Amino acid sequence: MRRCFPLCLILFVSLIFTVLSCAPASLFSDHWDKIEAPQFDRTTSPYEDSPDAVVVFDLERMFIDSQEWDIVRERHVRIQIFTEAGKEYADVRIPYWHDHRVTEIKAQTILPDGQRIKLENEDIFEEGDQKKWLYKVFALPGVEDKCIIEYQYKYRSTSIGTAQPKYFQSYLYTEYSKFSMTLPQGFEYKATTRNLPLNYVTPEKIEFDTPEQKNMARFTWEFQDLPPIKDEPFMYNREDHLFSINMQMVSYVDPYNHITFIKEWEDLVKVIMEEYDSYFRGSGALKDMLAEIIPQDSNHGLQPRDLFLFVRDDLTRSSNQGLWQLKQMNEVIKQRQGSRVEKNLLLTALLRQAGFEADPVLIARRDYGEVSLVSPNLNNFNHVIVRLTANGELSLLDAGYPYSTFNLMPSANYSGAGLVIAEGEAMFMSFPTKTPPSRSDVLTNCRLDESGNLTGSFQIKSTGFYASTFRAAHAEYANDKKFAYDHIIDHIPGIIVDSLELNLNLDDLREPVLATLHFQIPEYFIPGTAMMYLPTTFFNGFRTNKLVSEERTHPIEYDATLRIQEIVNLEIPEDYEVIETPDPASVTGPGLGFQKQVKPTGNMVQFIWKHQLVDIFQPAEKYKQLRHFYTEAAAVDQGVLVIKRKDS
Repeated sequence: MRRCFPLCLILFVSLIFTVLSCAPASLFSDHWDKIEAPQFDRTTSPYEDSPDAVVVFDLERMFIDSQEWDIVRERHVRIQIFTEAGKEYADVRIPYWHDHRVTEIKAQTILPDGQRIKLENEDIFEEGDQKKWLYKVFALPGVEDKCIIEYQYKYRSTSIGTAQPKYFQSYLYTEYSKFSMTLPQGFEYKATTRNLPLNYVTPEKIEFDTPEQKNMARFTWEFQDLPPIKDEPFMYNREDHLFSINMQMVSYVDPYNHITFIKEWEDLVKVIMEEYDSYFRGSGALKDMLAEIIPQDSNHGLQPRDLFLFVRDDLTRSSNQGLWQLKQMNEVIKQRQGSRVEKNLLLTALLRQAGFEADPVLIARRDYGEVSLVSPNLNNFNHVIVRLTANGELSLLDAGYPYSTFNLMPSANYSGAGLVIAEGEAMFMSFPTKTPPSRSDVLTNCRLDESGNLTGSFQIKSTGFYASTFRAAHAEYANDKKFAYDHIIDHIPGIIVDSLELNLNLDDLREPVLATLHFQIPEYFIPGTAMMYLPTTFFNGFRTNKLVSEERTHPIEYDATLRIQEIVNLEIPEDYEVIETPDPASVTGPGLGFQKQVKPTGNMVQFIWKHQLVDIFQPAEKYKQLRHFYTEAAAVDQGVLVIKRKDS
């Protein structure tokens, strides 16, 4: 979820501002509790892609409270529910940053017979982290099929510099959406749009006066028939694909002040450099910390990797994940603790202190959303990494993640573009979105006995992102067997873990992770059966096709390139013989490959299973080909090995 940057404006203001009039009991009195009869005439949803519920309308207006210097947003949503599954949309969660406020919540359920069931105040709850995101949570009462629910609330934000994006689309079909932004005299905001609908029209600026203020300006966006956007497999961030508007303050002008906040990219860099000022200045504490770092190779002196390992391993990571309100550098040094951003800023400072060329780089991690280069906006970013130039080579570093290596950041960092934080003209840098393939090699040795039980072992070797995610997941568990059930063999039904041996190579994360898991699967087949049909997948397999939608309008996005191989050596009982095996198969798709062979020799059967992914991004135009690949691969993996008793 995106966090707005808190702008602090120091103003000399001699004007006396009049408090904006209090909101009425119903924020949108022209619409609240006013239902058109034809809405209840609908017994089913008219939209195939939104069969369970429909957003009848979503109304929102945003304005500046020029006495409190707050952004105020008022919203009223009405939804019609058609099915049992649609009732989930009656459970409402309103997110807000911990120092913002959500008030004037009002909600009701309207039944087809006209009965109103109102939400009581005591049924509104608060959840979340008191230092981060909080949520107002409530469930609409008395919900049933074909009813209508509606709710309203007021959101007050102190982050006047940037506002939370307005998303016009949701998981449901939206029949009507309207959003307006009203600005007092002197305020200038920039609104940037993404994923515009075909009928988009740039709103006109409407100027008007009120009894309290003159020269007001209003912009209104109004749309009908917006399709839903669902969560789908292989999608970094669903919000990247929604029609949205991002708003950021450009400037404020009055007779006594002329303040430019962010108009150009250089303004944004300046704001960031002021925020991170202590990390751009040397200090005695920084020199002392540098002096205590011991080179791993005394013959070559202190190297960038030595500094990276020190910051990654010797400083504890704190829970704060934000870009703003960071600790001063000397405080991080004294506490030996910092957030991911603070650790990377400290690494930058240490590298510079040691004489290396390094800069912090603002990025948006893949799961946060794509950076828009159209207009500068602080809400576009959520992380800081380090750009290092040494020995003529460029490296990107993330010492804030405990399982990064000097040459490999977390996969979500490889988003393709970043804003360099340095003096001078603002500069974007591009970097690869993919890295060398991560590998998973599995050797499966197993034996099928006469009583129908399968016993054996998986020997798993993981490199790259497979290794880092394995280490990170294991760190959350105190019990290895529990970890094995939850993260290694959770996809294999009926399996029992006998033992797990791990070599995580935590002393050198460049090394692979090695795991050997001994297992048994009781009653793998029924003893005494003359003929048996055995599956031909073991640890790896395309068991289903995740791409179930007929069409897709947005790209297919994978985490990383990969190469997976599994070799299975299966021993069948002596009194059985193989009578049929699947044919060798090879399936290809855009950036994808899959090969499989089954080779019997006496009472031993060897399976060779291989899968490659070489491109992490595929356009929507390739969706049908990709869907066909997974359908074909799953069909291959449905093939069976047929064995029968020799005496039958």
